Amino acid sequence: MTLPRLVAPRSDDPAAVDPRVDAPGDPTFEPPVLAAIRCVFGVGAEPDAVPDGDGLRPVYCVALPVDAPGSLDADDTHEFDAASMLAALQTRARGRAWAMRLELDVVQTAAAAAGVDLYIAEAPGDAPALRVLHSVTLAGGGRRLTLGTGLVHTPAAVTRLAGSYQIEQRTGDGHAAGSCGAQLGLTEYEFE
Repeated sequence: MTLPRLVAPRSDDPAAVDPRVDAPGDPTFEPPVLAAIRCVFGVGAEPDAVPDGDGLRPVYCVALPVDAPGSLDADDTHEFDAASMLAALQTRARGRAWAMRLELDVVQTAAAAAGVDLYIAEAPGDAPALRVLHSVTLAGGGRRLTLGTGLVHTPAAVTRLAGSYQIEQRTGDGHAAGSCGAQLGLTEYEFE
């Protein structure tokens, strides 16, 4: 996957005016905020179906704390053993085929949503590309984007989702305008 990669273009809403953006000189934007990290485990749409594309029916959703002091150990990596969880589901709940995807929720202010594009600046090279799954307009004109990977079907594929994710805002001329991100470990638990 070539990075940086455009994941969500600006909304070009002329009603979203921010004095810091319209002031003389270089515009400034509030950085995006990583609001949620989720491992979503699910089955196919039909009993005999392998989960594929948008056919995932979520069964379990494990949310990793994003802004919770004391919830991370000293390595500052968000950790959950999603690989073992998928293996356990595939071994024990054999009545259906299982898959997993990683979801990241990113929040932008109204001015940023209207004035800058959102890029994936860093992601694990072997992971399925992140794409926008949902976009919700927030009160005041901001937006909350749910970015999700493609589905992975094996514990080995889950391990390829681990690594550093960096989401960056960029102006039309390519200048960085704030970023957010996280380091993820998907084969271990916190405080192990």
